[in-house]
Amino acid sequence: MLRGMSTQLTKRSILKPFRNPSSERETFARTRSGKPTRYGSIAPLYPIADGKTSSMPSQFLQVQITFPNRPIAESMANRLVEQHLAACTQVLGDIQSVYVWRGKMEHTREILLLAKTKTELFDRLVAAVRAEHPYECPQIVALPIYTANEDYLDWMAELLEN
Repeated sequence: MLRGMSTQLTKRSILKPFRNPSSERETFARTRSGKPTRYGSIAPLYPIADGKTSSMPSQFLQVQITFPNRPIAESMANRLVEQHLAACTQVLGDIQSVYVWRGKMEHTREILLLAKTKTELFDRLVAAVRAEHPYECPQIVALPIYTANEDYLDWMAELLEN
């Protein structure tokens, strides 16, 4: 249970009031489906422009995907944009990944692909990546875009409508 929380999210109630210990403001806890998840059930207050906060999830995501080499990453970058699953992609240079895979410490050079998409397109983007990705368990991590310049957000929304 989180510190400062006066009630827990239950299956019968999507919203329950709790106190934010840092500001002592009342806010509401919610999950996307209304049910607790194994990763937690309390939605934090998300920072947005001018020091304001929001309890609403973001409409847009930046998705991070790792690939074993640049040609595969570039091919996927093009495919995601062509299929309107991403408004924009960026293929970054070599990164060094350190992780444990099947009990063995790995140090791997990889290429990082960033893709900007809408939250509602994430599942389709994941399916498209998994269908062509050479890894058995690819990294496909989405981070919310809570704020950006308005014209950029409008441009992304327009591209991803079609």
